[in-house]
Amino acid sequence: MNIKKILLSLLIVINAFLLLAQETVVLRTDRDTYIAGESVWIRANCFKSGTSLPSDLSNVIYAEVLNDKNEPVVQLKLNAENGSCSTQFMLPDNLQTGNYVLRGYTKWLQNYNSELFFTKNIVVINPFSKNPFPGKENIYNSDTLFFYPEGGKIILNQKNKIAIQAFDKFGNRKPVAGGIFSPSGDTLFTVSTSSEGFAVFNLTPEAIGIYRFKSEKSDISVPLPEISPQGVNLQLQEENNQKLTFRVAAENLNSLNGTIHIVSSIGALLKKYPVSLKENESVSVDNAEFPPGYLYALLIDEKGEILSSRYFVAHGQEDSNLLKVTTDKQNYSGREPVSLQITNQQNLKNVSVSVTKKCLLNTKSQLSKVLRPDNIAVQTLNEFANNNVSLNDILLLFTPADKVLANPNRISFIPEMKGEIISGTIIDLDNQQPIANKVFILSFISQCPTIEFSKTDSSGKFYFNANRVGEHEIVIQPFERDSSNLNYKVNLDLAFSPEYPENKIQPLFIEAKNISKINKAIINMQVNALYDPYDSYSFLSKPAPGPGCFYGEPEISILTSDFIEMPTMEEVFREIVPSTQLVKKEGRFNIKISETDALVFTDDDSFCMVDGVPIKNQHNIFKMNPAKVEKIDVINQNYFIQDYKLGRFLNITTTEGDMSEFDFDKSLFRQSFNGYAPSYIFNSPDYSVDSLRNSRIPDFRNLLYWNPDITFNENNSGSVSFYTSDESAEYVVVVEGINSNGVIERRLTSFTVSDK
Repeated sequence: MNIKKILLSLLIVINAFLLLAQETVVLRTDRDTYIAGESVWIRANCFKSGTSLPSDLSNVIYAEVLNDKNEPVVQLKLNAENGSCSTQFMLPDNLQTGNYVLRGYTKWLQNYNSELFFTKNIVVINPFSKNPFPGKENIYNSDTLFFYPEGGKIILNQKNKIAIQAFDKFGNRKPVAGGIFSPSGDTLFTVSTSSEGFAVFNLTPEAIGIYRFKSEKSDISVPLPEISPQGVNLQLQEENNQKLTFRVAAENLNSLNGTIHIVSSIGALLKKYPVSLKENESVSVDNAEFPPGYLYALLIDEKGEILSSRYFVAHGQEDSNLLKVTTDKQNYSGREPVSLQITNQQNLKNVSVSVTKKCLLNTKSQLSKVLRPDNIAVQTLNEFANNNVSLNDILLLFTPADKVLANPNRISFIPEMKGEIISGTIIDLDNQQPIANKVFILSFISQCPTIEFSKTDSSGKFYFNANRVGEHEIVIQPFERDSSNLNYKVNLDLAFSPEYPENKIQPLFIEAKNISKINKAIINMQVNALYDPYDSYSFLSKPAPGPGCFYGEPEISILTSDFIEMPTMEEVFREIVPSTQLVKKEGRFNIKISETDALVFTDDDSFCMVDGVPIKNQHNIFKMNPAKVEKIDVINQNYFIQDYKLGRFLNITTTEGDMSEFDFDKSLFRQSFNGYAPSYIFNSPDYSVDSLRNSRIPDFRNLLYWNPDITFNENNSGSVSFYTSDESAEYVVVVEGINSNGVIERRLTSFTVSDK
């Protein structure tokens, strides 16, 4: 694998100064609140940025659950073939009650700021924690406000748009009202936020100093960001949803001219508008010139440097009637069928449906902790907008340029187009120098052997491709037959990103009104766990295709069970393995393989493997217990993999397939390896069967239904059905999909289950 050629071909298609990520990871789960030890059902997608199309770059998604110390408590590799993967994983039952972050990314995205990774907040409740239902804790000293100036700074003598997000001391959004005061203490104007704590206002500072917001009803006094005596902002004004005006607000700049670049979320340059920085020029454009979705506006000077940037949308939310979900009625009894009808006129892709208890679903996100708007369902953002605060105003909370642009000098991760890449460096322990231009072999200890080759570069770097499900052991060793004089050490690169966001997860508090409902969910889980061996609806493991032996069907395959048991491996080879010859020299055996029935042997030793691992010391094969050998495959013709010649070879497979019967060479690199997470299929009870409907085994599922891949007919309609459980409660149906611009769309509906 030539990394330089791959990187060069990739950089050619990337804008020279933008270096936008060409792919986006999206993770969706069945709900937001879990009990420690429960399963999390997950749908993972890797899209071309700004689209609902699968990415061409990565087939592997890395997913992690982080605690409040940014420590991973769960790590998964997901095989996103054709851009998607669905599975489940178990939360450890020793997790403490608290907020956690689920994040997802690819190797290619590790070239960018880790805050560009997909993130989603989830809650874990552990009834055995010291504080299983934490009350409110002070996150801030008092009620407080955060200010988000358009362009990232407030410039002297310029009209600056500023967004506000207000929180109480517990971290909840809250409405506030107060005044903006000048450095001299004069009241400039008053500001009132919405019920969700949002507001925008314009400020033209005429003096350097500290401007403040002071609350009308409390002693809250919060300073605004520092005033910049020079700089430039790119500002956006909306006119009746038909026109957009981009205005330059510059003060004391050396640059005279610049260009406004409008860039799509896939990195495509849509429009360029030259502007005068000195004259604070404006440009008005029609909304119709731009596609839907989140776009970037960047102000770039004559040197190609980005001076200011922001997210924006040219088109509002799609008609909510384009995605609808309805139930056949509003109230059900226990073990009764529920029918859902879904209309998908918006042609969303990767539509998922989840049905869970209402108390286990959080419908709003903390925007202050999310750095990309496409991590959040567009309906959530629109819930925060109103007549005074537009969706584009809400987007001031997201800072695009410094988070979405890569550092050209940092691009060191290549995309995993054909599966997981195992990489690292190999050094010579005698001189601590990299071992350059040497061919090494990667093999898995397995009954189905695979072999990968890699030639180290000048820095001792190697790259292997691997596509394995579950836990395995890998062996890395030199390809050359005699490597006894090579004293080496293999340093594997980390599979998961070691970079974590600076913002720590906020403490969890549970409102008193929800404690009893969550307590019921905890009891439900415990009861279901007791009866799990007896129920018929546990989730099903989806069989993963095996890797297959790299050499296919061998010319000769000997099953030792077809013959009488022999006392030694020497007799096994002499009596029942054709086309082989044992040569004993200085008390040590070597195996030679003939290509023809004439038993013509070469002087070269054959290539031998045990449980898929190449063996240098063939004499150790004859120390094995023949009763533990299952079969011997012989390839008696010269065999090539890529440019590498194995020659004639054989593979010995033991009954356990784990090399436990072989005296392993301790000098070889051998290490445990976690491959892809297995896939699972959600299964729910079918109470149309009398024996199940009348069963006395209790059914207290917290999750009634999960389907990550809803199909639709030619009229863009779909339907699903499932059965309620035994518990009377309020349930929420969550339908999510990805629109053509790569944005999450969500619709909710609810129903109740009660005794009749």
